[in-house]
Amino acid sequence: MFPLLLSLAGAALPAIKDLLEGDQPLGTRVVDAAAGIASGLTGEHDPEKAAAAIQADPALFARFQETLTQRALGLAAEETKRLAEREASWRAMTGSEDAYVRRARPTIIYALVAIGLAAAATALLICWREPVLLPDTIAALQWVVYALAGVGGLYVVKRSDDKAGDRAAAAGDAPPVGSFQRLGGALQAMIAKKGTD
Repeated sequence: MFPLLLSLAGAALPAIKDLLEGDQPLGTRVVDAAAGIASGLTGEHDPEKAAAAIQADPALFARFQETLTQRALGLAAEETKRLAEREASWRAMTGSEDAYVRRARPTIIYALVAIGLAAAATALLICWREPVLLPDTIAALQWVVYALAGVGGLYVVKRSDDKAGDRAAAAGDAPPVGSFQRLGGALQAMIAKKGTD
């Protein structure tokens, strides 16, 4: 990243400074947009020189801030739409009355348990016949256990998130707010405040 451009974008949009400094996909897209906007406003192809020119001219900085805010709002709206579509498909899946859809995730857990038991039984048979292979077999089997535990852990965490959202919807509350929803709200509040000033 270009440090001067990053600080300029952070100054133009203070509400998303943390997002810009992180390794977030939306933050990266906003910084890329800032580079393009800065180059377009100044005619400089080097983003650092463009950022320096914008910092030196308050009127140019105001145009940069307004253009970047509009672009960031557009990116946040795109991301919000994408996440809403994903959430709608998850809600449709969890609310489905289809027996397979309702049991798909538990079926995956059962399959993982079966794979783990098959791997353990194979290791037991190998070590039963050749006890010398016990250390190598255990070393190989640990990666299977790690992978199965990781997938199972992701299942449990995701299912807990789904249930929290379902409980909130059943209680009539809003679903938990995600980081992109907070970003969009902060940008809209900034624009509303700028409009009243």
